[in-house]
Amino acid sequence: MGFKFAAAALAALLAALLALRLDPGVTTAPMQFKLPRDPDGTITKVEGVERITFSVLSHGKRLHCWLFVAPQPLAQPPPVVVAAYGLGVQKDIAMVPLALALAREGFAAVLFDYRHWGVSEGLPRHAAAPQQQVEDLTALLLHLGAPGPLSSKLDSSRMALYGASLGGGVVLAAAAKLCRHKHPLSSSIKAVVAAIPFVSGSKTRSKTLQERGLLETARVGLAVVQDLVWSVFTAESAVYIPLARSSSSSSSSSSSSSSSSGISALQLESQEHHIWASRTPLEGQVVDGAWENKLAARSLFWLSQFEVEDLAAEFLSVPTLLLAGSADTVCPIEAIRDLVSRHRKQQSSSKQQSSSKMLLKEFPLRHFDFLTQQNFPILVSNTVQFIKEQI
Repeated sequence: MGFKFAAAALAALLAALLALRLDPGVTTAPMQFKLPRDPDGTITKVEGVERITFSVLSHGKRLHCWLFVAPQPLAQPPPVVVAAYGLGVQKDIAMVPLALALAREGFAAVLFDYRHWGVSEGLPRHAAAPQQQVEDLTALLLHLGAPGPLSSKLDSSRMALYGASLGGGVVLAAAAKLCRHKHPLSSSIKAVVAAIPFVSGSKTRSKTLQERGLLETARVGLAVVQDLVWSVFTAESAVYIPLARSSSSSSSSSSSSSSSSGISALQLESQEHHIWASRTPLEGQVVDGAWENKLAARSLFWLSQFEVEDLAAEFLSVPTLLLAGSADTVCPIEAIRDLVSRHRKQQSSSKQQSSSKMLLKEFPLRHFDFLTQQNFPILVSNTVQFIKEQI
């Protein structure tokens, strides 16, 4: 009798949560999944660089990947840089300019879409689970490290990882886990570069609460709870909130209808919002798949639980460069500084002294300022220089 009552009460609670009026801009309409236009084995020339399409399985889902290499044959296979992007984008929105720059510097560069993003498989679309993304990256690294068709194109014994924003946290966590378990692959990873990285869900959550206030945080929290309940009933869709909106009513007219009112995952000042939106279909960019300015609200719960700081501070034994913006409100620099400080203390107190180092470079920039034409070379030059020094 007690079990039946509890079950009925739970069902009533779930029904009430789903019946609550959704916030403006929030929707449960399913996002489309479009198959990639380039199947495995496709070779495409992109600005003089050869791009090879391949795929990797991660927990039964196919990840769509690109390998960028210089078209001219080299004396030996080049070292490879595997790059992971941040929240809300996909490989052809965020990473192609970096991959092209790396290929021209003599590296092989690999980009991939996580499950649920871009043209990789997985429903619902646009659900960001950081621990799952760490699994996807690890599956890709294992694939590259095994003998296969790509072996002649890259030297998997000389790998580096690059990640930006949430992708920065993903590469730090993946490398630290491999080091922690002394996985054979860890010896092949010679360098890690994390740009404007997301390293602490709890610290970012506290910062967001201070900036947005209790009321807006509660509205976002309601959408998160509604989506977690929604996920019990369907895997096809989600309760979606806008990925980003401008905090100013003066945001560009091309994106104001979808992102200038209501709640969102990211709230950006007008100019920074324009920098973000200019890379997306919101301002006319053509990308693969069916990208929309949407994020499954449950993602914010998963992000709040993602803690890289403890793991990387204790176990990361690969030379690491962190690039951060002192004016960053998306991935606050205080958490990044804490990670570096803790890592140095851990290294100095360790009985087994390691040659590992963690270097932090700070710039007076906001999160998305690094993507402007003026500042993007900062990412490229520092990344290339550091990786070359280690490899």
